[in-house]
Amino acid sequence: MITIYKKRWLWLVLFCSLCLLSGQMAGNWHTLFCVVFTSLDIKSLLVFVYLFANFKLLYYTLSEKGDCMKFSKLGIAYMFKNFLYIFLLCLVPAVFVGLFCGPYQIVEFMNIYSSKEILNFSSIFQILMPFDWLRILLSILGVLLVSVFISMVLGEMERHMRSGKSNFKHMFSYVNNDIMVVMINLVVLAVIYLVLTFLLGSILFLFHLMLSGLGNAPTVLNVIFAIVFCCVHIVVYTFATILFLTNIPNMITNGYSFKEGVSSTCQLIGKSAFKLLLAYILPYAIIIAFVSPLAKTNLLWIPNIVCTLLQYMYYSSLAMTSFFELSNTPRYDNRKYYNYNK
Repeated sequence: MITIYKKRWLWLVLFCSLCLLSGQMAGNWHTLFCVVFTSLDIKSLLVFVYLFANFKLLYYTLSEKGDCMKFSKLGIAYMFKNFLYIFLLCLVPAVFVGLFCGPYQIVEFMNIYSSKEILNFSSIFQILMPFDWLRILLSILGVLLVSVFISMVLGEMERHMRSGKSNFKHMFSYVNNDIMVVMINLVVLAVIYLVLTFLLGSILFLFHLMLSGLGNAPTVLNVIFAIVFCCVHIVVYTFATILFLTNIPNMITNGYSFKEGVSSTCQLIGKSAFKLLLAYILPYAIIIAFVSPLAKTNLLWIPNIVCTLLQYMYYSSLAMTSFFELSNTPRYDNRKYYNYNK
């Protein structure tokens, strides 16, 4: 069992690395084909190794063995079954965040870093997390907007799963009841993201200083290290996302305080952490595939909006369905009702 568990984590790390490496290289399709088909350098070898790891992971997760995709299946099934109202409620915050908040700076960094001359620490930090007062204001507004609309989505989902019926008349009451629960968890996630991104930028700058030097573009070895560290960043942040997004329906349903909710959520997740990690991290494959080709163009706002919308829809469904599954709470949204009145 220990060996199998370690292999799962190995394939997961290799899968993330493949996604990031592909994203970094997809910005220039000509370079990608040249590297794969006409050279035998270390980059091309990594492509083939990670490609094999990617297929291995997907084969394992899509197989019935262990049902590793259980939570993804639940979230996707609910999202498509109730697509219209989830889409409409997630559209406004997704458009705002996609246009003004740069939701996928890590992916943009992987496409820009290889050709960027690093003069000082701010050269890296401005790519990973652009810092100015306008961006701070827009980010705060983004958190508020997401909190309002996601509280509507999760409130309606919770009612639907408990009663089996949808009632959009009480939509604004969900905001009144749930917005503080949603906001406190999103703010904690935002703080964790800032801390992790600052640490990532510091590590990348240190390695660039040692391997390439200031005033130079990164070497191939620098790019490889950047891929690995970005992979670690995504995995660690995804763990935090699992905890605090699952904590939202836990607090809404049981009326826990934040501290009680986090403690209870940790117990709920338990041995299902790996399955949840797969469910939460797989969307990054789609995000990287859409964002990378347009990372250096003026059309980046299009994949930003589309991917943010899909991520909000999927994560909302996944958080609520996985909570009901983990807590063994009966669901009534997927039961058929018959009218016997004649």
